[in-house]
Amino acid sequence: MNKNKIMIFDDNYATFKVLQDILEQENYVVQSQDKNKDAVKQIEQFAPDIVIVDMLNSLSGFGIIRKIREQQTLKKLPVIAVSIDSLKRKEAFEAGADCFIGKPFGLDDLYSTLFSLAHRRASDNC
Repeated sequence: MNKNKIMIFDDNYATFKVLQDILEQENYVVQSQDKNKDAVKQIEQFAPDIVIVDMLNSLSGFGIIRKIREQQTLKKLPVIAVSIDSLKRKEAFEAGADCFIGKPFGLDDLYSTLFSLAHRRASDNC
């Protein structure tokens, strides 16, 4: 059985670690970004099924999403934007995010979003 792969872009290591632990318990393979490498190259190398981008640092978060959407091979890659600032919701969608989850969020919100995006991606490939 193949495990779904998730790449997380978050400046806060503690937040990443919590998400990683939770998602790995649900049988996901999780990788964080390396701030010293190009985001698109990291995505292409890891080949995640879903990307989660924290919008804490708006410019880099929005920039990552825009770069993903500019790449022909990544245009359909599901992207979840997360932020404590609900006012960033509109900007996240304008940048190309598929979903927005406000922080703090419950695990049910995260799981249902992941399930919905994974199901949509699988049906796109049929």
